[in-house]
Amino acid sequence: ERLPTVEPKGLGGRPAFAPAMMFKALVIQNLYQLSDRE
Repeated sequence: ERLPTVEPKGLGGRPAFAPAMMFKALVIQNLYQLSDRE
């Protein structure tokens, strides 16, 4: 199954991360019990 592509609508700013990349980051974060909250 392919993930849908999301095109940003706003002008300027940082480009959005790919959904697959975000999913992989969340899986790795969970596996290694990492946190981005402080």
